[in-house]
Amino acid sequence: MGEKRHLSAKSFYILIVLASILVLAASFEALIIVKDGNLFIQWATENFPDSRPDDILFTQYVSSNLALYFLKVVIPSTIAIMAFVTHTKAKLSPLVIYIWVILSFGGLAYTTADMNFQSVFFYLNGFIYTALILYIYFGVGISRDNTGGEN
Repeated sequence: MGEKRHLSAKSFYILIVLASILVLAASFEALIIVKDGNLFIQWATENFPDSRPDDILFTQYVSSNLALYFLKVVIPSTIAIMAFVTHTKAKLSPLVIYIWVILSFGGLAYTTADMNFQSVFFYLNGFIYTALILYIYFGVGISRDNTGGEN
């Protein structure tokens, strides 16, 4: 069995950049959705056709969009935190790489389940998650040598 090593600085920065792009895209999407009054009125008429849009409905609209934002941000944040830990403290193991790939597939599935084909963020998130999966699997997982590594 080979000796385990820390995540290299190059791999760490690439993972952090990809995860931060996902968080930034989710932040912009949440900002646009909550800021646009027409989207709120459309949501209110679709979900509550008998009532008039008021402050209570707006609070519910913002709360639900913030909950969706949190769910979109939690996976890339987890990958970024785990990348930091494996870069500085813990050793990189195949189990960590497997967990990253599974988390990335979960984020991609969550993104595609939204099926918002009119949004540019839908395509951007799908592209970045695909790049993240491919980089983790091929760039970090397969290319990992078992000769020790960087500290």
